[in-house]
Amino acid sequence: MAMMKRNNLNNTNKLKFVFLFIVILSLCSGCIGEPTVESLIRDLDDMDANTRTTAEEGLVEIGEPAVEPLIEVLSDENEATIARMGAAKTLGRIGDERAVETLIIVLQNEYAYRQAQTLELGAGGKIAMT
Repeated sequence: MAMMKRNNLNNTNKLKFVFLFIVILSLCSGCIGEPTVESLIRDLDDMDANTRTTAEEGLVEIGEPAVEPLIEVLSDENEATIARMGAAKTLGRIGDERAVETLIIVLQNEYAYRQAQTLELGAGGKIAMT
């Protein structure tokens, strides 16, 4: 009889564990698996160049659903320059016409253009500017 109670208790604990595991997985559904547009956009501002490049490639693969969030990053003058540059490059690679107007506005902004040149100098080790 005591052995039967022990098995029932173990089974109850196992069921509780499985239930808890399922709850945790459902709460963390966005944490596991494919990266989201939001997480990739956050990575455009990462200190590591490989992380930024991986984010750009992931956003290009996602394509159309990433366009509007990328336009928002590019349009936000308070956003880090490195993130805006990544957004511009990614939008260019995606090739969606919705980005053209924003890209033109940013290119016409002399301050943003100078920031882009400075960033290229630092990243590429180039000395001469055109």
